[in-house]
Amino acid sequence: MALATKIDVKSLDEQLENLHLRFMKKKKELHDQESKVINVRDVVAKEVPQEWKIIRKKLVVKQVFARGGFDTVHKGIYDGQEVAVKMLEWREDGRTKAEIASLKKDFRQEVSIWHKLDHPNITKCIGATTDNDSASVITEYLSGGTLKAFIIQYQKRSCLSRQSNDWQLILLKEMTGYTGTPGYMAPEVLESKPYNRKCDVYSFGICLWEMYCCDMPYPNITFSELTSAVVYKNLRPEIPKHCPSSLAKVMKQCWDVEPKRRPEMEEVVSMLEAINTSNSEASIRSHAPSGCFSFFGSRR
Repeated sequence: MALATKIDVKSLDEQLENLHLRFMKKKKELHDQESKVINVRDVVAKEVPQEWKIIRKKLVVKQVFARGGFDTVHKGIYDGQEVAVKMLEWREDGRTKAEIASLKKDFRQEVSIWHKLDHPNITKCIGATTDNDSASVITEYLSGGTLKAFIIQYQKRSCLSRQSNDWQLILLKEMTGYTGTPGYMAPEVLESKPYNRKCDVYSFGICLWEMYCCDMPYPNITFSELTSAVVYKNLRPEIPKHCPSSLAKVMKQCWDVEPKRRPEMEEVVSMLEAINTSNSEASIRSHAPSGCFSFFGSRR
């Protein structure tokens, strides 16, 4: 009892209260610091707004009018404008999470670049969308049709345009990264290695083969099979035996596995202009199956 009378209960209560207040203050400071860290992480985790992202509610997707090996192209309306909508699937063909992540990264980078391009000979990219399982690219709608249809129509008329800029290559197969069709992509692009303008020369070589054969390269081959075959087995489209050697040479040089051995486009133009079609026409028509072969149509 004597010891109890010496304890200042009021002072003890004040000390405990002060200790509690200091504890709560420290706890709040720690909580605020953690909140700041979380907020920073949230900001970093959030995708930086991209100028090429469209407003989805303004997009109306209509019927399919073209199909590629790995995508479909629809007609559509965006913000009152007639557009083409190219639909891509990330998870098709059993791709791994790492492969999908790489494809998404390439997609965003290349769409960002394409969206900034403004040239009369380049299809205008209006914007794009990205989801966990798919993506789409929205471009201006070109009503002239495909190159294949153009070639066939000109063949029926028995005439040939000798101006390369009259061909209007509007295949909706952009030759860059995942936004393009894998069958037209150079090995270094398929492997996600550094590449330069020579990858476009490769793609043109594939287009040249398509213009001659009026056929799609590598039909019914999956993305992974195609990538492996092109990169590791040097797979290329089969050139018909009746194809003039001069034209076959241009194709092969364009799609050479080594970029530095591919010619510049100026050289490609010169080689094509140097092909003497008059000497080849008779043999072509006597051995060629049905198809385009527009480089060897009769001239008027």
